[in-house]
Amino acid sequence: MSKSFTLAEIAVILGIISIFLALVFPRMPFVSQERTKSDARKIISLLSNTLRENLRSKKTVKITILKKEKELRFYRCVPVQYEDEKWKEKEKQIEKLKSELGFVIPFKFEEVSVCEWKEFSKKKISSEITSVFVEGEETLGNEVEIILDNMQIPFVEIELGRRIWVILNPYIFKVFSDTKPSHKM
Repeated sequence: MSKSFTLAEIAVILGIISIFLALVFPRMPFVSQERTKSDARKIISLLSNTLRENLRSKKTVKITILKKEKELRFYRCVPVQYEDEKWKEKEKQIEKLKSELGFVIPFKFEEVSVCEWKEFSKKKISSEITSVFVEGEETLGNEVEIILDNMQIPFVEIELGRRIWVILNPYIFKVFSDTKPSHKM
């Protein structure tokens, strides 16, 4: 009589092998590195599109990077109009100051506005956000806010998975992935 495996025994062995591969395969270096590169490309695309839209529309945008949640949130500035008496009183004070000084203040009171931030996009990534540098200084804490307005765009460096850097360079208006961030040079 020949000894052979039953269908149930083969199914159990295949199940054990598949569980083992499911546990080991994502931890392999080449898989996690490809995932990190994919996340870097996703962030580059998001930042490039936001930067392009910001320069075209000349509207202020706030980007919030949540390190622990592995998430980027994008907000638009929606000017809030105040109709209360304090706001009107401030407008009168500025008009009085203009007449007392005898010269024109280089902005109109209507141009000074308060923003209400409205979220327009949110993206989760799978890679760990290990550090964020703004203008060469490392930001501490879980939440990092970056303001992009038509007057100033900060130099931002985001490290993913302790190996890949995404860099927003305001001097050439480009976002790219680089292996050497400028704060380490």
